[in-house]
Amino acid sequence: MEQHFEIAPYEGAGPIKFRASRQDVEGVLGPPESFYRTDYPPRMGLSPIYEARYDSSNVNLAYDLDHKLNYICFNQHRTPFQGTVSFRGINIFEDNNAFLRLLEHDANPFEWVGFIFLMELGMRLEGFHSSSDSGLIVSLFERGRYDLKLQKLTPYQTNG
Repeated sequence: MEQHFEIAPYEGAGPIKFRASRQDVEGVLGPPESFYRTDYPPRMGLSPIYEARYDSSNVNLAYDLDHKLNYICFNQHRTPFQGTVSFRGINIFEDNNAFLRLLEHDANPFEWVGFIFLMELGMRLEGFHSSSDSGLIVSLFERGRYDLKLQKLTPYQTNG
């Protein structure tokens, strides 16, 4: 089923909202193809989470240990994204200028280990500013998720 996901910074995307229960999200997307616990290495500074993978529709979600949604990831890797992901009229996966247009909405982008962080928008991007084996990925996160990493983020220098 093709869906439209309009990004609302630090709130969610379309009908999927941060802090929603697993049951509420599955009411929208159906059951995931896989669901498992992930423990990050201590150096990452991130709490353990549960990951839900919707491989057939290119969506990955993360829940905290209370099963509340705190991370949304849309990707266009091997197959086109099933639906649309947009932000203020920018079709993230179809607009060839999506990256530059997103930068217009965040005056202070950061870079860390190959990702671009748009902290004003609550987005982490991969593959938009450089080629990536992972394809195009836009991840949305709750406010505070990367606060412990802020000192490691470096300002992203645009070529314009």
